[in-house]
Amino acid sequence: MDVKNLVSNDVAWMVEHVNGLYREGKIKGFTVQILQTNGEIITGTCGDISFLEKLGLIEMAKQDIFYEANS
Repeated sequence: MDVKNLVSNDVAWMVEHVNGLYREGKIKGFTVQILQTNGEIITGTCGDISFLEKLGLIEMAKQDIFYEANS
């Protein structure tokens, strides 16, 4: 499985990119954490992914954050 690191400060670009992947049928499922401008946090998951896949996605996200912090 190829893993792509989509680091972007442009929220609109990320939303459009994910939407494009969805339209192409490339998304099995995903997890998301959103920090709103008022400080509230939204956490969600969707799609046909197992509990272990959800945990794997979270661990990959953590590794990406640690990698960026150490670079």
